[in-house]
Amino acid sequence: MLDFTAARDTRTEPYHWSTVTGLLPADARAALRESVPALEHFTRSERRTGGDKTYGMHVLPLVHRGEEQPALRKAGEAWAGFAAAVQSPEYRHWVRETVGADVSGGAFDVGVFVFGEGDWVSSHTDKADKNATHVLYLNEEWGTDDGGEFLVRGTAGDDAPVHASIVPGGGRSVLFARSENSWHAVAPVRPSAPGLRVTVQVEMWR
Repeated sequence: MLDFTAARDTRTEPYHWSTVTGLLPADARAALRESVPALEHFTRSERRTGGDKTYGMHVLPLVHRGEEQPALRKAGEAWAGFAAAVQSPEYRHWVRETVGADVSGGAFDVGVFVFGEGDWVSSHTDKADKNATHVLYLNEEWGTDDGGEFLVRGTAGDDAPVHASIVPGGGRSVLFARSENSWHAVAPVRPSAPGLRVTVQVEMWR
């Protein structure tokens, strides 16, 4: 299901991160996209003040700390195959090779995250016990004016300069190693977006 020869654009500034194109081939993306559970099965997750970040999105956990969740069994064969692929030794090796994070022994979370109009995530670095994160985009058509971009920043704050902006579609994904300066955010989805912004997130814990 995963093409580990996919093109990688790996950077070390302002932290260790990589844009990968084609890790999930088009047929695999289509199979996952077509079997995304209905939004009514997701939980709305939102925080507008306080904490280490603010955000708004719908979330469906499939794997929590390596343990299969009920939603994974209901999601179907394509999702079960994906969850197995991203917890395999081959994937763990690829993560280390790509961004230098040793995830050989840690437990993983796998979840589906859906962003509608106005949904966002403010700048943050992730929790200290997280080793790396991989966000894979299932949308094919998404324009530079549709919002929802993954924003790489080198310093704290939602007004900090943007080091890079990744459009969430077209077979792209973003993988990064967590560090004290791994500032990143999701720009608000704009009304012009072609639909819901659908992502799969793999969180790798120490």
